[in-house]
Amino acid sequence: VELSEETEENESLLYENGPNTSMTEYNEKKSELVTRTENGCWTCTVCSYVSKNRGHALEHTERHIEGFSLECTNCEKTFRTNKTLRQHVVKCVKRNFGKNYSF
Repeated sequence: VELSEETEENESLLYENGPNTSMTEYNEKKSELVTRTENGCWTCTVCSYVSKNRGHALEHTERHIEGFSLECTNCEKTFRTNKTLRQHVVKCVKRNFGKNYSF
């Protein structure tokens, strides 16, 4: 996975997502986009987002990575972020396996 272009319009980073791109590489790219400040907060290196929680900052960085998709194992729809995939899976599982299905 290589940095291919930085856009000024939406402050997004574009990454090539070839068939060999693994979750490990994706997670490494997310980690490269956050830094810890002196006061212990985590900041996005692309925009002005700041969080006290590293996990929240990492989740935020997914919006800056284009060209990588996460697939629902139930219906094969794809999503750009873990958050949107999680939200979809809840609905998809209930739709496909019944409303009484619980996680």
